[in-house]
Amino acid sequence: MLSFWYKGRLWTEEDLKQLTGIKALNLMFDDDPGFRIQAFFGKPPYVYDDFNIKVTSKYFTHFYMRISLFSMRIENLLIVSSGAKQYIMEYCIKEQVESAIKLNFSTIELIAERSDKPVRTIYDSAKIDFMNGYKVWGRYGFVMYLSSRKQRFQNLMHDKDCSDINAIHEIYGKSTQAKRAKAVWNIDGFSWEGRFDLKKESDSYRILYKTI
Repeated sequence: MLSFWYKGRLWTEEDLKQLTGIKALNLMFDDDPGFRIQAFFGKPPYVYDDFNIKVTSKYFTHFYMRISLFSMRIENLLIVSSGAKQYIMEYCIKEQVESAIKLNFSTIELIAERSDKPVRTIYDSAKIDFMNGYKVWGRYGFVMYLSSRKQRFQNLMHDKDCSDINAIHEIYGKSTQAKRAKAVWNIDGFSWEGRFDLKKESDSYRILYKTI
């Protein structure tokens, strides 16, 4: 079992496992996911800085992430649901967020991809028929943090008569305009860079727990 000291704290393999959020699968569905770590050596006196992690589970066809202890940042590199359970990602994201907050991480980041044709992943060369993260991750508290992406999103909503919609999470609302905006986004949406702010008063946290 991996364990090491970093910046005055003892870290264990269990800490890294909790940061994936997959503990939710075991607690709720009695699923014991596979877990593989690739550690990268940092500069002395630190033993490790970054970790690439692969998770195997019947609930996901692909699950790759990176944990940086140097920047206290998590990257969800590629997560694709197998479709075996609806809303499985919500359970895992909530578990990941709560674990990351306890361990004093600052952000979780990802690229919410769109691809309408088969693509091969750079992680295992497997083929994915399509990628629809662009219309999924906004539901779970990831926000567009690049001003150019936010402006492009707002321009699209304005052009499609959905000018009341200013942020990606708003398309999941129950209003008539929100439903129209979601339909527009499903057709005309694009890949975007997402960030989850791990402060409990953040918009990200409030979106995830539906208090905004």
